[in-house]
Amino acid sequence: MRYIFSFRSRNAALRFRDDLYRNGVSCTLINTPQEAGVGCGLSVRIEASQLTAANRVLGIYPNAYYAGTFELNVNGYVVRQL
Repeated sequence: MRYIFSFRSRNAALRFRDDLYRNGVSCTLINTPQEAGVGCGLSVRIEASQLTAANRVLGIYPNAYYAGTFELNVNGYVVRQL
């Protein structure tokens, strides 16, 4: 299982990715799947094993920048919003 974190600005997505790297969380910057229907077009994808650590890092971001977290299926399609 994989998850994506979507943001309202590309800059916030890039900063979140960098903050995850600095905190030892493996992640990838991807184009936001259309099914999500939110955000700036970029999202940060993580593996399920990294979700708790990523949520800790997310806690430092103002809600104004954060658009949502989504669960992806094995094909990369959005299953549900968390």
